[in-house]
Amino acid sequence: MPEFHRIEGIFKELRTLRKTDPRHYLARLIGLYVNLRPKEIIHLRKDQIQYSGYWKVEIRVRADFKPKHYHERSIKISAGLAEHILDLCRDNGSQYVISGGNRSELFRPFNEHLHETFLPDAGRPSYELRKFYASASNLAVGLIITHKRMGHKNPTTTEDHYIDKDASQELVDLYEKYAKEVFGDIAFSK
Repeated sequence: MPEFHRIEGIFKELRTLRKTDPRHYLARLIGLYVNLRPKEIIHLRKDQIQYSGYWKVEIRVRADFKPKHYHERSIKISAGLAEHILDLCRDNGSQYVISGGNRSELFRPFNEHLHETFLPDAGRPSYELRKFYASASNLAVGLIITHKRMGHKNPTTTEDHYIDKDASQELVDLYEKYAKEVFGDIAFSK
């Protein structure tokens, strides 16, 4: 894990990104709180954010997208997060959550910015967000739920490569603080 102030900076910057770069804001928000892979974020359609007694993001095989290893999953998210994402993209004129420009190129500047500003030692900064999520989620809801949400075939991949054993409650508290501030709800639904 990088120094805590670097991780906190990634969350703090959400405040300004919402106004200055809405596409980057949505990508980072989804990376931090839904833990999708970059390709899953780029191909995330509005109809994949669903309510069926609880809010969830459905990752399924489609004609235009195949998840890694064809591994389908359902990620439970808070009502506040689901409604916030849908509010932000409702009028974008697209079936996708992130629209406009060349969506396939979204993560080039995204990763460059994270690398230059917060994560100079990270090879793939967008995947570091998944590691932050897994580490905090493991503390908040446990390994079984975290593994299911990560989309790995094997729980040992989640445990050995994504969960930092030294992560502390401070990381969970950071997630919860910004969840309350940004979308007015909890970070990790059980």
